[in-house]
Amino acid sequence: MKLLFVYSTWHGTVLKVAKEIISLIDGPADLYDIEKSKIPSLDEYDCIIIGCSVHDGHIQESIRNFISDNCPVSKIFLAGFFCCSIMGDEKTRKVLDRDIASDVLTSFKILGLMGGMIYAKKLSFVERRILRQISFDETMMKTLDDVKIRKFARNFQEQYLVMEKEKEELRKNNGRVHYKAKKPIT
Repeated sequence: MKLLFVYSTWHGTVLKVAKEIISLIDGPADLYDIEKSKIPSLDEYDCIIIGCSVHDGHIQESIRNFISDNCPVSKIFLAGFFCCSIMGDEKTRKVLDRDIASDVLTSFKILGLMGGMIYAKKLSFVERRILRQISFDETMMKTLDDVKIRKFARNFQEQYLVMEKEKEELRKNNGRVHYKAKKPIT
């Protein structure tokens, strides 16, 4: 598996999830923070996972730009996308629907809404003041869901194995797909 992992994170939650997914997937991955690194050519990879978070009601602009420039990914056989947010799945999905074109969003084979986490010590002075003013519920500080992370990694691994099997079939048949005829229903 040649996996490219592109992410952007405000306070580190997306990176934490990315590292957990990589540890659960059987194979190496090249991990790139889109804010700090130049992303290599997608042609070098057969899989990609893109991770982001919601901040101020939107995903990061750098991720939006990367997705609009590179997705749907035609040369890459398997693409996954996940988002970290404390807003809950329904509100997070609305943000994604607003920030990413629907045909692009549906082109990802695996989509994960992982929950989120607020690191109080990493918040800026302004962010801490805003949380106090809106009477922020302390129980929302950590909604990150380990089960969803493991499920995303497992689904990605399973989809990769299916993809590899299909590619092997194509190689065996010189690029032709052979299907066994099913008996007609009588």
